[in-house]
Amino acid sequence: MSDTELSQRLATIRDLWCEWDPIGVFSIDPNWPRDEYDAYLEPTLHLLEASVGEARLTHYLESVAHQTMGLSEVSSPAADFAKRLLSWFSRAKDRADKSAG
Repeated sequence: MSDTELSQRLATIRDLWCEWDPIGVFSIDPNWPRDEYDAYLEPTLHLLEASVGEARLTHYLESVAHQTMGLSEVSSPAADFAKRLLSWFSRAKDRADKSAG
C-alpha cells in the first residue's frame, strides 16, 4: 500500500470514528478537533487488514470504549460500528484490487 493509500484509509477511518463518536463530543460541539480518536486509527486499520472478523473487531471497539475511555455506554453499539468499518474496508479493498489488476 502506498503512503497516499495509507493516508486516505486513515482519513476515512478517522471520519468513521468521528461519526461513531463514542464519547459524544461532536454532538456537543461539531467543531471539536477531529483528532479526538486518532490513537485508535492505526490499530483499527491493522485489525481490518488482518481480517479479524466482526466479533473480534467489536470486542476491540468495546474494549476501547469501556476500558480505555471509561465509558459505561456509547452513542451507538460497537457492533454497528464494526459492521460499518468492515463494509467500508471491503469496498476499499475491492477498489484497490480492481485498480491494481
